Amino acid sequence: MANPTMTLIGNPYVVGSGGVSSVTFGAGETLPQNFTDLRIVITAAVTSGGGNWAGGNLTINSSTSSQSFSRAIMYGSSTTLSDHASGGWGVANGSTTASNIFGLSEFYFPSYTAGTGKTAVASYTTENNSSSILQGFTGLAWAVNSPITSIKIDFTYTIAQYSTFYIYGIKNS
Repeated sequence: MANPTMTLIGNPYVVGSGGVSSVTFGAGETLPQNFTDLRIVITAAVTSGGGNWAGGNLTINSSTSSQSFSRAIMYGSSTTLSDHASGGWGVANGSTTASNIFGLSEFYFPSYTAGTGKTAVASYTTENNSSSILQGFTGLAWAVNSPITSIKIDFTYTIAQYSTFYIYGIKNS
C-alpha cells in the first residue's frame, strides 16, 4: 500500500504592499524533481477590476505551447452548471468583493516529472458573503513533453497584498 507524503516546497509566497503581476514557482531555480505529484494552493484577491472575480492563467516551463481546458462552473446561488471548452482556470476575488476576503484555487499536477504531456485538475471558489460567488472545476492539459520545472501564475489584474501561494511536493512511496 502506498504511503504518500506531502511536503511544502520552499517558503509560502505572500504578496507584499503594492501587489504583483504574477508569481512563478521555479523562477531562478528548477522545481525539485524528487516528488511524484505537485499541489498548489492559492488564496488571492486583485487590487482593481474583475467585478466579483478575476480569472487567471498558468504557464508551464515558460511555454506558450497549446493548452486546452474542460471546465464546469457554477455562478451565484444557482445549481446550474455552465460548461466551457475554452478559457482560464481558477479565480481571485475581484475588487468589488468585501475587503480582506480572498478566493481559493487549488491545483493538482500528477506525474509532473514525466516526459509526456502535462495535465492538472483545478478547483476554485470566490468568497463574497453574498449570493454572487463563482465555483468551478477545470481539467487542464498542456503540450509540454518534458518535466515541469517552473509554473507561472498570473491573474487578469494586479494580485493584492496578503494573497498567498503555496506549492507542495507529493511523494508516493
